[in-house]
Amino acid sequence: PSGYISDKIGHKTAIVICFLVKAVSMLFYLGGTFWWFVLAEILFVGGGSIWSGTGEAFFYETLKDLNRLDVFEKLYGQSIMIALSAGSGILIAMPFIYTYNNTLVFFINFGLLLIPLFLSFTLKQPTFAKPVAKVEGWWGVIHEWRDIGRFVMEQKRFRTIIFFYAFWRAFQDAIDNFGQIFFIFIKIPLEFFGLIYAVNRVLRGIGGQFAYLFKKSMNSSQIFGMFGAELVLFFFFGAYASTYTGVFLFLSRNFFEGVSEPLSSGMVNKEITTGNRITLLSVEPALTTLIQGILVLALGVMFDKFSIPAVFLMMGGLLIVILSPLYVTAVRVLRIKN
Repeated sequence: PSGYISDKIGHKTAIVICFLVKAVSMLFYLGGTFWWFVLAEILFVGGGSIWSGTGEAFFYETLKDLNRLDVFEKLYGQSIMIALSAGSGILIAMPFIYTYNNTLVFFINFGLLLIPLFLSFTLKQPTFAKPVAKVEGWWGVIHEWRDIGRFVMEQKRFRTIIFFYAFWRAFQDAIDNFGQIFFIFIKIPLEFFGLIYAVNRVLRGIGGQFAYLFKKSMNSSQIFGMFGAELVLFFFFGAYASTYTGVFLFLSRNFFEGVSEPLSSGMVNKEITTGNRITLLSVEPALTTLIQGILVLALGVMFDKFSIPAVFLMMGGLLIVILSPLYVTAVRVLRIKN
């Protein structure tokens, strides 16, 4: 429900709260007990959930105010590039800092999170498609959720887009949890793990930077087909990867993940013609997380019972079964004009 909360209290307020609780969580990690750790996790993940949809909606609404929606994908991609590239150097350094002092990393992250916190106070609240209204009693909440649910059910284009990207992104994110197992499988020395993750972030940023070029040269159906084929090929080729081809596959997958962010955001935002933008933008991340949770559990069991090549082949086959009907539906529905 974090998107709904953001729609109620306003974009800017939600962004301030997001970075405040995430910064505080860094200090709670230093509590030294299990329950301090649990509280820190709740704050850190809770802050992240408030950002989900909020930052994207803030960016979209700001460009709408400036009459610059025609370059949304380009500018959103540039923001991803800057954010991911800036954090890559820190990512490489963190393991060495942690080895020197395992509490220093939390103080560093606390200081780094204060930067966006202070910057968030300088943001200008964009115009809303409809005013942020106060909720008058539980019936008001129920009626609004009913309207949101009705929008999701009735808007076929919106529903089709979020379901395709939810499944595609869930598979992408789920396999990330087992990235280190894949690195060991393709015989990458442990010392290079941090470097690979840093390069992944840069390539993901580069993908976001060039996403608008894909939009210029491809229609929606071709974009869906490209993403589906890319992920299926990653699993099938990954099953037989050597060290060099495995690194190439892993890096390429992150590049396409970066490409997907501005393109999917642009598609979904254009389908939202009513208020509650953040709430509706939060539908796809929520669905992605639910699917990912199931996949991560299943992958853990599969990696315990089967070899890595076998798991990758099974995942590739499962993707074909799931994404094929979603792709066909998307091609058919997206031809229909609102």
